[in-house]
Amino acid sequence: MTDIGLLGAFYGFNSFAGGINNSGQIVGMKSYPGFSAFLYSGGIITDLGALGAVWAHGINDSRQVVGQNSSRHAYLYSGGSMTDIGDLGAGTSEAYGINDSGQVVGIITSLDFQFIHAFLYSGGNMTDLGTFSDFPGGYSWANAG
Repeated sequence: MTDIGLLGAFYGFNSFAGGINNSGQIVGMKSYPGFSAFLYSGGIITDLGALGAVWAHGINDSRQVVGQNSSRHAYLYSGGSMTDIGDLGAGTSEAYGINDSGQVVGIITSLDFQFIHAFLYSGGNMTDLGTFSDFPGGYSWANAG
């Protein structure tokens, strides 16, 4: 186990690891100053917060990162740029996993939390994966790519 520290945070603040790829690159979130996502690779920390990333939950072997940005939308970070992948009009979204083909999974959520649906983002398109429930609004969740 390697302690990657608080990533510049002061006492009482935290850092959280969200995902790791086969190369040992780690993504997560630090809580000071302000919440911001990070990428840890080879002992070097890249702050993704400057690009608007708040949380980073997943990373694939191509170093593509997914999470939630400051607009409360899922994002895809690839090649040094951040893409907001939207929310299908739901209100919010969050990406949790990405596979080596670049397919992203996560959730879309209404602002009043009346529904939470799993999504798949592939080839530039987000698809609501629906639910298996008759419960009003329904709930489903996708975590890994």
